[in-house]
Amino acid sequence: MSYTVEMAEEARPGEMLVEDKGARVLIEPKAVLFLIGAQMDYVVTKISATSCFRTPMKPHLAAAGNR
Repeated sequence: MSYTVEMAEEARPGEMLVEDKGARVLIEPKAVLFLIGAQMDYVVTKISATSCFRTPMKPHLAAAGNR
C-alpha cells in the first residue's frame, strides 16, 4: 500500500473530508478502510521532510515518501 499526498482545490465526488488542528485532508473512498485510526504527521529532519503515516492496520508500514 502506498499513499499519495497532493494539493487539492476542491473535493472530488465521494471523497471524505477530515479536519483536525487546522489541517484539511481529502480521502479517496477506496482508501478510507485502510486509514481508519491512522495518524498523519509531517516530519522534518536535517536531510529530509516527508509525510509520515502510522496505521494500526499495518503497524510495520510507518512512513510514506522517501523515508
